[in-house]
Amino acid sequence: GEGERNPIDRRCDGIELDGRPRHGIPGCFGARSPHASPGLSAREMKLALLTISCLLVFACGTPEKTSTIAIVGAVLIDGTGAPPVNDSVVLIAGSRIRAVGTRTATPIPAAYQKVDGRGFYLLPALQWVPAGQLPYVSTERELLQVVDAGSRAVAGMITDKDVTGRELADRLHRLDVVIVPALSRIQGSLAALNRAKRNTAALARNGVRMGLAAGGAEQLELELLVESGMPSSEIIRAATSNGALAAGRATEAGTIEPGKYADLMLLSANPLDNARNLRKVEKKMVRGEWTLAK
Repeated sequence: GEGERNPIDRRCDGIELDGRPRHGIPGCFGARSPHASPGLSAREMKLALLTISCLLVFACGTPEKTSTIAIVGAVLIDGTGAPPVNDSVVLIAGSRIRAVGTRTATPIPAAYQKVDGRGFYLLPALQWVPAGQLPYVSTERELLQVVDAGSRAVAGMITDKDVTGRELADRLHRLDVVIVPALSRIQGSLAALNRAKRNTAALARNGVRMGLAAGGAEQLELELLVESGMPSSEIIRAATSNGALAAGRATEAGTIEPGKYADLMLLSANPLDNARNLRKVEKKMVRGEWTLAK
């Protein structure tokens, strides 16, 4: 009936333009040409929009709350080679690290869940490098060939002679090459393995980046690096920042810095005293979520 018609429709009643009826006049939503297909009334349009809005709300769902965690009081070994930080604070929001510092210099927002890190050592998660996907070398000549060809991550170690002097190390350091010794894959005599160990330690001491090889013998790789005499601080870098660099993940992993993924581990013993303590994991975090806890 007339009482049910939209006010806009009634407003347009009787409007003519140059003697022509109101059909099709802009702004007269109820006006239709006798030859046009029926359209939606204003009321029907509102109902349609309301239905679409409800569907969108249910389809999108309620946004999940981002988890916020503060690890407080641990000794921080951040993977960069910097000195350890006592009584540290690391703030994590969602999957990323938000802030890093000392307790006195890093305010902790009230909403953050505090995790007591006292008595633990906080490090980046280990970055194992798939050595089988890298060019493999066993001599200095092969090493120089693959580096000259553009490779910046190489598996294997020189076994045909002892590396002396700094010329090779300086060149590799300048080019930011990462060598993944893969000592467990050294074939041949025990003498070849021992020479590879000596060369690994010598190059590491002279500033060459080393990585930690994956491939099913990770714990043996760690043990052989310790046996080589490589400094614990360099083994830690090999297992964290250097590994991330070799794997092409240096911008997102390998160190504890703001903006990087919260891939972390809490150790019960100091790996700077003995790199074997990298095995003593009490808690592990992946992308801001705890995945291992004793």
